[in-house]
Amino acid sequence: MLEWLISLPMAEGATDLTTTITAANLPSWAMFGRFARSHGLLLTKSAHFERETHFAGAHDTEWHVAIGPLERARKTLGQQENR
Repeated sequence: MLEWLISLPMAEGATDLTTTITAANLPSWAMFGRFARSHGLLLTKSAHFERETHFAGAHDTEWHVAIGPLERARKTLGQQENR
């Protein structure tokens, strides 16, 4: 799914993929982590929308996740298509 997303014409020129994920959302962490590892990309995370500050304790902290550089993933995808 993420490979398809970054291959769209509207994503051309995008340098990073960014999202927010709660710590408990293990399927999302697995998907984004697998994408980063499979393309040799850096995945960084930092607290973004914090539980108390932004949600008055009603929602878990959302972690900002950035994966890049996407150009490397596009090159990897191009090499896979040429096989």
